[in-house]
Amino acid sequence: MDVLMVCAEPPYPANHGGRMDVMQKIVAFSQLGYHIDIIYVSNDRDDQECEQYLSQYVDNIYKVQRKKGITSFLMALLTLYPYQMVSRRQLKNINIDKHYDILVLESEHVFSALSNPTICATKKILRIHNDEYKYFKALMRSTKGISRYYYWIESYLLQLRKKSTYNACDGLWFISKDECTSDYQHGEWLPPNMPINQPFNSDKYQQNPAKLLFVGNLFTPNNLEAIIWFLEQVYPSLIADDATLHLTIAGSCREKVNNRLLDTIANYDTKNVTLITNPSDHELNKIYQQHTIFVNSMLNGAGVKLKTIDAMRNSMAVVSTSIGVEGTGLIADQHYKLADTEHEFYSQIASLIKNMPEAKQLAQHAYQFVADNFDIKNRIDQLTKIEK
Repeated sequence: MDVLMVCAEPPYPANHGGRMDVMQKIVAFSQLGYHIDIIYVSNDRDDQECEQYLSQYVDNIYKVQRKKGITSFLMALLTLYPYQMVSRRQLKNINIDKHYDILVLESEHVFSALSNPTICATKKILRIHNDEYKYFKALMRSTKGISRYYYWIESYLLQLRKKSTYNACDGLWFISKDECTSDYQHGEWLPPNMPINQPFNSDKYQQNPAKLLFVGNLFTPNNLEAIIWFLEQVYPSLIADDATLHLTIAGSCREKVNNRLLDTIANYDTKNVTLITNPSDHELNKIYQQHTIFVNSMLNGAGVKLKTIDAMRNSMAVVSTSIGVEGTGLIADQHYKLADTEHEFYSQIASLIKNMPEAKQLAQHAYQFVADNFDIKNRIDQLTKIEK
């Protein structure tokens, strides 16, 4: 089976949910014995580490540069195509000249690849990470200032092009079960591939006090809103109960850390909050093993939040909003603690801190759920055979 994957950004390091899903599919394809080529869109960075890592799984790696800026934005307005697509228009021009069994487009953002005459595939599959219209509307709600207008325009253009984008593909692989509806007869639910990589870590639940962890990219408005809200509205009450409590915030921040996040963290003693930017996969794994309670305080968003699943397979007890677990099939009080208000977040975390055996049991149930439902190599094999 020859597969070409077209990625909207470098898939490694897998330090946020979108990259994680792409990278785990690459690993699954490789383990199934498929021959994989990759095209990814670069953001003017040194991608040597990414390509070196990918080379252990894929045969050929191709790269195009993203065209960001006012020219692409004006083109988006004139053509009524989303900026996310227009800024990746170089995908039309790269010379591949090869036929594949399966072409996997990693999100609507790489739709331009379908206009490349040198890319040929028996079946064209679109991986749907989010309902992009809802996702950009959520970004708009989480943002202030002129950026709100960009997100509003982008959400409109994504919705405008949604039907034609979906219909141009032979199959749709939805990451969210909730979004895979009967409206799309060529749609299939393909959960993220999040296999268990290590035994459940019981030892960390012996530590006192508990350690809290927030993981997520630190540049999108939804994530920034989530962690700043937690720091401002919930964490002060938890610190008042236990002055030794510690929260670690870890994630990709691109060029620099958001100023408002830095200002909010500065209100705390360094013994209570640690910020770790751009952790490698190895570093992130070590961070997981040192913490017990995972905070997912997402107030806006769309699609599956892979940070939740990743935390659970790393032996974490999770406290999350409804938005933080949507599309996963997780059950409140069995796999995670639900908290949608300031008081609920405080109450649920405080309860787990006081009862580590309960936190451990919650984490064990979640760990088993991930083991049973998110190792999807067999599901991928079934779908690719169907497509073929």
